[in-house]
Amino acid sequence: MRQRSLHARILSRMLAVILLVAGAFAAAAGYYARLTADQAFDALLLSGAAQITENMYVQGGVLTVEPPIAVIAGLAVQDLVTYKVVDARGIVVAGNPALPTAATGRPRGPVLGEAYLHGQRYRTVTTVRDMPSGWATVTLAQTLRAREAMTEGLTAKAMVVILGMSAVALLGTVLAVRQALAPLVRVERAIAARDPQDLRPLDLRAPPEINTLLTAINAFMARLDAHIRQMQRLIGDAAHQVRTPLTALTLQLDLMQDAPNDAARRQHLDRVQDRAAQLGRLAAQLFDHAMVVHRSGVVRPEPIDLGALVRQVLLSLEPLAGNVALGLDLPAQPVTVLGDRVSLREALSNLIHNALRHGARQTLDVVVMRDAGQVVVEIRDDGPGIPHARWQHVREPFHSRGEEQRGAGLGLAIADQVARAHGGTLSFRSRPGIGFAVIVTLPG
Repeated sequence: MRQRSLHARILSRMLAVILLVAGAFAAAAGYYARLTADQAFDALLLSGAAQITENMYVQGGVLTVEPPIAVIAGLAVQDLVTYKVVDARGIVVAGNPALPTAATGRPRGPVLGEAYLHGQRYRTVTTVRDMPSGWATVTLAQTLRAREAMTEGLTAKAMVVILGMSAVALLGTVLAVRQALAPLVRVERAIAARDPQDLRPLDLRAPPEINTLLTAINAFMARLDAHIRQMQRLIGDAAHQVRTPLTALTLQLDLMQDAPNDAARRQHLDRVQDRAAQLGRLAAQLFDHAMVVHRSGVVRPEPIDLGALVRQVLLSLEPLAGNVALGLDLPAQPVTVLGDRVSLREALSNLIHNALRHGARQTLDVVVMRDAGQVVVEIRDDGPGIPHARWQHVREPFHSRGEEQRGAGLGLAIADQVARAHGGTLSFRSRPGIGFAVIVTLPG
């Protein structure tokens, strides 16, 4: 499913917020428009009722009211207007007798209310006046058409303003989002303009939020550059190393073909087998090294029982031991480390294999122990070991152990790579008169 752009996601959310705010303002505008219209027309009703009460008088003991022509004319521009005057006896002396009268709770002031007359809704005001003949009640009513028209007009004008402000806010949001995302566009263009081989860090000025992304990109490019350089170096060294045994293998085959007798052919055949075995070991270690480099920093660490892993490796290499006695010393409690099981197995396998081929004469012991919060695996043999002057060089790919011994030169490099990837170290220890030890130290 295609993901929307960050620009579209921000705009859609801002549009939703603007619409929500505009809706709230529209509701508020409608409410206050209704309130304003009610206040204006209620004031007219109150004024009209007051004028009617002022035009009442008692004549011959009877309450008399002058017709409120001016009041009705002022209120009846768009509405129907009616009124009713009731004397102290409850007799309607003027107006429409069918108009309901609100209870005033004499001698309270004007009372606003609503009433229905002939199927129409009216807004009413009821007031009282103390006359010589007693309390007189005046009710004035007006339909709602004018105030509804005023409410709609005020609301419409407010909506025009709200829509205009929303449009300005939306335009401002579009410009603000575009400006805010401009650093991302610069990052995109900088990456797109890069040559695929150019993995230098991006040097761009950016806000703190985007600078975090730049830091992550630069860190990724640095790791990628390191892996590519390492693989390029490995491929170059491998091409050089493979060329030598292949050339020697071809030469031995040519010599075997031209050998004068069976003994010579047999001698050349033995050399061909030796070169083929060397080439096979080199290819296997090349694959192991490439695998370790690939898995470094990629595979999520898991708890590993290092003692059980060492035991598995020893059992798998037992057929190669020949007359060498293998020993394993483990602590009483399991020794657990966090790491990559496959890489650790390859490292231990290479170290033990190297010790069997190039070091051990009669004994090879593997000791697993804890020391000062760290886990130590020590591979001890009774061989001559590696000269101290070459301890640093043998950690590098395709460096042999020296002397006359031949090897692919990758076993110790693989072990060192794995140890460093796990936050540990690979070291050596000479045991004068006893033998040699290779030590792998890992965080415990």
